[in-house]
Amino acid sequence: MKAITEVVISLFDLVEAEGRLLRQKTLKTIAISLLMTVAAVLFLTSLVLLMAALYNFLIQYWSLPTVLLVTASAGLVLTGGVTWYVRHLSQRL
Repeated sequence: MKAITEVVISLFDLVEAEGRLLRQKTLKTIAISLLMTVAAVLFLTSLVLLMAALYNFLIQYWSLPTVLLVTASAGLVLTGGVTWYVRHLSQRL
């Protein structure tokens, strides 16, 4: 009877320890996810500002259609680069 009691107590101790570990890992995962979301928003905002700066710089020297073509091409190149990077990261995981 004593052995069964010890096994049950050990089982509950193990469940308690695993529950604490699960809570810690869950909070850590949520914190990392939030930080990655903030980083992604800041990155996208900086890309938009970069494209706006490029447009405003080029409009002083070239005609509007040429500026729009160059700005759209730069946007496509940046989008391709980000897409390639994300695919590269996802294949590593």
